[in-house]
Amino acid sequence: MSTPPGATVVRLDATGVDPEDFAALSSQLPLASTLPPRTVVAVPAVAVRRRRFLRGVLGDRNVTVSRATRCTALLLRGYVDVAADAGAAWGFSSPC
Repeated sequence: MSTPPGATVVRLDATGVDPEDFAALSSQLPLASTLPPRTVVAVPAVAVRRRRFLRGVLGDRNVTVSRATRCTALLLRGYVDVAADAGAAWGFSSPC
């Protein structure tokens, strides 16, 4: 299964947090109750981690966020019918 078409993609920022801290990462997702019914929100497996020093020289780096962490973050924000594949996790703002 792949990410549903038309999904709103939210790329997580893991700067200064553990990429497995689902509570910290979930705060970056919109609450499902604030979205129109049946809105799909997808969270890619890769999050950005900004470098504090020499950002202009070294640039940002990516870190992987586990499937379980991404799905749990979606559940914490009220999403339903949560699913995932190797590249992304997603959930719906209301039942389909």
